[in-house]
Formats: sequence, C-alpha cells, structure tokens
Amino acid sequence: MNNFPGDDRKSRAASTTSSGHFCDSSELRQVRAWQMTWESTLCTKMAEMDRSRRRVH
Repeated sequence: MNNFPGDDRKSRAASTTSSGHFCDSSELRQVRAWQMTWESTLCTKMAEMDRSRRRVH
C-alpha cells in the first residue's frame, strides 16, 4: 500500500479499492464506471463461451 507523506486523515477519508489503491471521489467514480464496463463485458464474454460450449456438446 502506498503511503503518501502527511495525508493520514486524507487517506482515511478517501475510499479504498479492493487492491488497496486510494482514490479521491472523482477517481473513484471513474474506477466504478470502469469496473461496471469491465463486468458487463466479462458477462457478455462468459455468455458467449457458454453458448459455444453448448453447441459443442
């Protein structure tokens, strides 16, 4: 985890992602948007794999 000099209060106030990366609110919004995009992409890919797997068997 990164320790920034003299920002103890700030880091506690900021939200932390699961990877332990400190985010301010605007960065956090970007991360959330990216996660949602990534998750929906992943779900689509999984569904495609599922369909092709069913076709094979």
